[in-house]
Amino acid sequence: IRDMVRYQPGVSVVADPGRFGLQGFSIRGLDGNRVGMVVDDVPLPKGFGVGSFSRAGRDLIDVEAIEQVEILRGPASTLWGSDALAGIVNYRTREPTDFLARGDGRGAFYGARAGYSGRDDSVLAGAGWAAESGPWQAMVSLARREGSESENSADDPRRHANPADTLRQSALLKLIRNAGALGRWRLTLDHSRSAVDTDVQSLVNGPGQFSSTTALITDDRARRTRISADGRIDTHLPWLDSLTVLAYGQNANTRQHAEQHRRPEGRTRFFSLRVRDFAYDEDARGFKLLGQQRGDWLGIAHWNVVGVEFAHTRYRDLRDGFETNLDTGVSSTTVIGERLPVRDFPNSTGNELGVFWQDEMRLGERLALIPALRWERYRLNAHPDATYRDDNPDGEPADIRESRLTARLGARWKINARSSVFVQYAEGFRAPPFGDVNVGFTIPAFNFVARPNPNLESETSKGFEAGWRYESPELRASLAVFNNRYHNLIESRANLGTDPESGALIFQSVNRDRARIRGIEGSLDVALETWSDALAGWRLRSAAAWTEGDDTRRNQPLNTVDPARLVLGIGYDSRNGRFGGELVGTGVQRKTDVDSSTAALFRSPGYGLLDLLAWWRPTDSVRINAGVFNLADRKHWDWASSRKLLADAPDLEFFTGAGRNASVTLYVEW
Repeated sequence: IRDMVRYQPGVSVVADPGRFGLQGFSIRGLDGNRVGMVVDDVPLPKGFGVGSFSRAGRDLIDVEAIEQVEILRGPASTLWGSDALAGIVNYRTREPTDFLARGDGRGAFYGARAGYSGRDDSVLAGAGWAAESGPWQAMVSLARREGSESENSADDPRRHANPADTLRQSALLKLIRNAGALGRWRLTLDHSRSAVDTDVQSLVNGPGQFSSTTALITDDRARRTRISADGRIDTHLPWLDSLTVLAYGQNANTRQHAEQHRRPEGRTRFFSLRVRDFAYDEDARGFKLLGQQRGDWLGIAHWNVVGVEFAHTRYRDLRDGFETNLDTGVSSTTVIGERLPVRDFPNSTGNELGVFWQDEMRLGERLALIPALRWERYRLNAHPDATYRDDNPDGEPADIRESRLTARLGARWKINARSSVFVQYAEGFRAPPFGDVNVGFTIPAFNFVARPNPNLESETSKGFEAGWRYESPELRASLAVFNNRYHNLIESRANLGTDPESGALIFQSVNRDRARIRGIEGSLDVALETWSDALAGWRLRSAAAWTEGDDTRRNQPLNTVDPARLVLGIGYDSRNGRFGGELVGTGVQRKTDVDSSTAALFRSPGYGLLDLLAWWRPTDSVRINAGVFNLADRKHWDWASSRKLLADAPDLEFFTGAGRNASVTLYVEW
C-alpha cells in the first residue's frame, strides 16, 4: 500500500508496529474513519477499537486485487457522503480488460506470479485468468502471501520487531455481459482474509498493566466478502443520457485472541493466564443510482450528474475471556474487575440516505463553474441486549437522527489547451459514529468508567483550495494550496477527570476540537526527452507536501499532521520495452510542531531514504520486478506510527522503519 501512494502528496499510511499492523490512511492531517475508503464505489468497513487488546483495522483489501488507486484530498462529503470529511481513497479492482489488453488478441489470458519481500520475509504466489467470448467477459484472480513480521531497524535486539507469522489470501471473480442497448452489466465477488500470529515481546515487562506480563501471544484474523452487481445503460433520453446502477452486500468480521501470562503483583498475587477474545462484525447492504446528462441551455453547456445512494449497516462487537490462577487451576470470567462477556456498544444499525447533484457549466471556451449539493440523512438505532445492559445498567442507549445539506462550488479557467487554474469551496460533515455515541464500559481494577454521550454533534468542515494543473503527453504538473477549518471534532473517550461522587476517572467522547489545517502540495511527471533527444526514455517524477495544523480552541499544534515530505524519482524505460528502472529519494522534515501540553512527546528526526527499482522483460510473456529499499540502511521514524511516544520512552527503537531490504516478483503471462 505504501508503494501505491508514494507519489501522492499529503497522503500517508498509518500503522501499528506492535500488533495490529496497517490501520488506514492519513490525508492532510486527518485519519481513521474521517477518511472515506471505497472499493469499486462500495464503502469499506470502518475501524473500531477499545483498550489495548481490541482493534479492528481497515486493511481489508489485498493489493494484488487492485489495479488503480484514486485519492481525493480535502472535504468530499458532497459526492461521497459523511465518511469523507478528510478525503477519499478509491480502490479500483482489476477488470478482464486489464488482463486481455496484455494478451495476444486470441480472447484469453493466463498468468502466474511469484514474489519475495525482504521487509517481512513474505512469499507471494498468485494466478490470473481472463477470457472473452462474444458479449461475455470473465476473470479470476487469486493470491496468497505468507510471511513474518515487518522488520524495523533497531540496534538493540530487545527492540526488534515482534516475531509474527502472517498469511493473507484473496480471490476476485468478475463476470461481465455487454448487452448492447440494454447496457453493460457486471457481477463481482471479492473476498480477502488475513491471519496474524504474534509474540508481542514489546509489551513484556511493559508499561502500566503490562508491568507484570511475562508473555503475550496473540492470534488476529480478519475476513471481508463483497458481492456486487452493477451496470450502465445509455438511455439516450432527452433528459438522461446514461444511468448507472450498483447494488451490493458486504460482510466483514474481525476475531482477535490474546493470551497474557502474568507473574504475581499487587492486585493478583499469583501466577495467572488472562485470555481475551474480541469479535467485531460489520454487515452492509446498499445501492447507488447515478444519472448523467449533457446538453445546452441558454447558450451554456451543462454536464449534470445526479445520484441517490442508500446503505444499511449492522454493527456488533463482543469482548469475552477469563483469568486462570495457574497455582490452583481455578478460572474466573472476571478480568481486572470486568465481568465478561461485555459489549462495548449495543448492537446497532445505521441507515444512510444521500441525494446529490453536480453540474459542470461551461461558460465559453475557457471558464467552467461546477456547483454541487448533497442532502444526507443519517439514522443510528441502538438495539441493546442483555449482555450490554448487564454491563451498562444505568441509562438508555441513544438513537441518532441527523440530516445535513453540504455544498461545493468550483471554478476552472482554461489558460490554454494544456494548462488551467482552479479554485473551489467545499463543505464536509461527519455524523456522530456508533463507536462514540453509545460506547460504555467499566474497569473497576483501575477505577475507569467510559460513558456514552447521546448529545454528540456532527463534525463539520469548510475548505478552500486553489491551484494550477498542466497536462500533456510529455509533462504533467500540479500545484495546490488549501485552507480547511473543522468544527466540533470528536475526541474519542476523552479524559474528563474524576467523578466527585464515585471517585472514578471518567472517559467520554466529546465535541471539543476546532482545527485549522492548511498547506501546499505539488506533483511533477516529465519525460526528459522534451528537453533533449539524448534523454529519450528518461523520466523525472516528484511529489511534495507541506502541511500545518492547529487546534484553534487550545492554540496547540495538531499531532495528526505529518511533517513536510519530498519524493523525487528519476527513471529510465528502454525504447524496446525490455527493461527499465527508477531511483527514488524521499526526504522528510523533522517534526517540530508538537502538542506536548500533557506530556513531553517524541519528535521524529528528519531523514532521507533512497530506493532503487528495476524491471526486466526477457521475453514478451515474462517480466521481473525487483527493488532494493532504504539503500543506505538509514534508521528512521515515521511520524504517523510514532506520534504518541513519550520523549524518554525506552523502546523508541522499536518504532523505527525497516532497514535495507529487497524484493523481487516474477510475472509469467501467456
